[in-house]
Amino acid sequence: MISVIFFLLILSLFLAYKILNKYGQGFFNPGFLWKILFLEILLIVFAPLVLLLVPNTQNVYQMLGTTQTGIEIYSVYFYFQLILFLLGILLGAKSFEIDRYKSEVVLSYSGSAVLSLLITYGVIMLLLLTHVSKIPLLTIFTSGNQSAIDRATVGTELSGVYSILHTLSITLSWLLIYVSAAQRMQKKKHLLLLILGSFGLAWFGHKSSLILALLGFFFYSIQFERPNLKKKFFFVLFTIVLLIVLMMIYYSTIANKSKFLEEFLNRLFVGQMHGYYQEFEFFESSSEYWKSWIPMSSFIFGEQISYASDLMIYTEGISETNQMKNTFLGAEAHRVLGDYLAILIMPIVGFVLIKSIFIVNDFVTKLLGEGLRMPLLWTFTTSLTITNGLYIFSSFRYIYVYLIALLPIILLREIFSMATRYKCKS
Repeated sequence: MISVIFFLLILSLFLAYKILNKYGQGFFNPGFLWKILFLEILLIVFAPLVLLLVPNTQNVYQMLGTTQTGIEIYSVYFYFQLILFLLGILLGAKSFEIDRYKSEVVLSYSGSAVLSLLITYGVIMLLLLTHVSKIPLLTIFTSGNQSAIDRATVGTELSGVYSILHTLSITLSWLLIYVSAAQRMQKKKHLLLLILGSFGLAWFGHKSSLILALLGFFFYSIQFERPNLKKKFFFVLFTIVLLIVLMMIYYSTIANKSKFLEEFLNRLFVGQMHGYYQEFEFFESSSEYWKSWIPMSSFIFGEQISYASDLMIYTEGISETNQMKNTFLGAEAHRVLGDYLAILIMPIVGFVLIKSIFIVNDFVTKLLGEGLRMPLLWTFTTSLTITNGLYIFSSFRYIYVYLIALLPIILLREIFSMATRYKCKS
């Protein structure tokens, strides 16, 4: 069984490399799919291996109901789902003109769009920060436990419309980071945008947010460069440094220092999809999660249905939460469709996902200007995740949340354009 798992792992990495090589320059320069198909794939693809080679890691997150035999069996099932998902993405790329995404565009004609972005971001952040009682980022480096308490407090405060505003602020923060990278030759301007974007991601207190912001800025900055040996060495060094920083931050937050290795491996790999195994061996639910696959389902059915939240509540033994348990999107597919259809649907999900990315990006680029084509594309793909419920994709939530975040920018830009035309006529 272990040899089969190793083979499927290698096949998964090969397909991921083929995709990244098509859209970017390979693993060392993955392009706009860096987060969803580079970072997340590398994290989840090794998770089964960590569980099998370092069994103690499964106890860190209390993976109740899971067995070593079950982990082996469902790891094979996971790799089949992942491989078909990657094949769908690879097939979905054939009809698009990839070359137009492989040349840098100057942002000089997108000044009004950038100004509109800053205004929208500023208003949303002002509404959020004046509503919450704490800023968890302020205690993240001094007291990890206090930061976690602050996040829980703020999490309860971010309900209703404020939860929506927080989601929109994350999209706008990523757009600021990528616009900053696009304008990196203008040092003062790009530093301001980078700081604002990084703060928008990190103020809630997640330790990885600042590192993700730096990785996004880094990958965007090198996307048009062919990686040579020197650049590959720098990339490896950069990754090691970030990993050490992450380990140092995490080390300061754990109580049992003697189990640091298991804790760290769990957080880095297993923690991204530990709910996957509980879906098959432990999780029990009679909820009809297919309802969440329908767009605007909470308005249609009058209730918020979330597989990832229910998984968290059941497996952690709590009554309610606004958090979601990480798992590969194939777990929810299994809950709704059963053993076989949950595998067969994965290439369709990958195919539709990559097609929709380009269609939506072409649409918003026409509204906000050609100069923002690449930052918009990178923002859209960075906002996606495969370590959560499938409902995000099946309900097209990833599209309408993205468009809602951009709507104020589009309207403000149009107002500025109308004012400029009126001024010219006068």
